[in-house]
Amino acid sequence: MRSRYSAHVLGNIDYLLRSWDNTQASAGDIKDWVEGHDWLGLQILQCRQGGPSHKTGTVEFIAYYRPKGSQERLAHHELSNFIRADGHWYYVDGATPKGAPKKTGRNDPCPCGSGKKFKQCCI
Repeated sequence: MRSRYSAHVLGNIDYLLRSWDNTQASAGDIKDWVEGHDWLGLQILQCRQGGPSHKTGTVEFIAYYRPKGSQERLAHHELSNFIRADGHWYYVDGATPKGAPKKTGRNDPCPCGSGKKFKQCCI
């Protein structure tokens, strides 16, 4: 999961496509999504399985981002499913958990972990 987030930050579209089990999105769509946003942080909420002896794993995460040219900070909350094949992990699919946050409010704690209010930190 962290490597896929890093690929978003770095704009490594090839890695995102290679680490996708059965991509149904086009490289152009992924590139537009990745390059159209500034990636601000990743918070891993929980992992189930995904260890050295497992063939599947699930990761719940929140990725913080901002559309290019905007000050609006958004959050993508997902429960992602992965499989391991030939020693590599592949993203299968994901779903948004109910009640997932859509954006960080100005008076919410900053998701960067500083302990400050968002409006006094990363806005």
